Amino acid sequence: MSQKNVHPTREALITTTVRLLETTNIEDIKVEEILSESGVSTGSLYHHFTNLSDLIDHALIAQYAAFTDRNIDALVRASTLAKDRASLSSLLRTYAAGVIATDRKPERFMRAQVMARAASDERFRALLIPEQERLTGAVADLARDLQARDLVNPSLNPMAIAMFTLSYNIGLIVNDHVSNPVDPADLLVLISGLFDEVIISE
Repeated sequence: MSQKNVHPTREALITTTVRLLETTNIEDIKVEEILSESGVSTGSLYHHFTNLSDLIDHALIAQYAAFTDRNIDALVRASTLAKDRASLSSLLRTYAAGVIATDRKPERFMRAQVMARAASDERFRALLIPEQERLTGAVADLARDLQARDLVNPSLNPMAIAMFTLSYNIGLIVNDHVSNPVDPADLLVLISGLFDEVIISE
């Protein structure tokens, strides 16, 4: 979640809760633990959040956004370094290799959980939508820039490029939950081919 203009106490509560979410099941997180680790008072917590569930929802979205922002930062670096279509292809291959790596499995699982929660919880969905629109919009802006530089197929919708780029790695959760997963190297060949033949190709 973008931390622009976020009150320091609110940020401390969210940051602490995100840290707890990395090691603790949601149902096991207690208000007392959050207050102890953040150094925030009970009154301040309830000034910024309706209840524990509200805080956890905001922390989940912040965690989701942080993972996605990390991917976007890598795309920004690739876009900045790309001088021609060949170099963009190489940079996107490196990006994809990082995104589909097996050590990113917990990230994929967490992001899939957030999407599932949004599908069944209207209030949570309302919190997620503006953040997802910010994230998707950032990648669409990158796609438009690359199109303007004649590095990406100009006939493609930038939002469609953004949706594909941000969603294929979440979809790899299917490969994370089978007894005989596809080798990431084989997945990389497929994903790189899609980048090369569809997104970069004219």
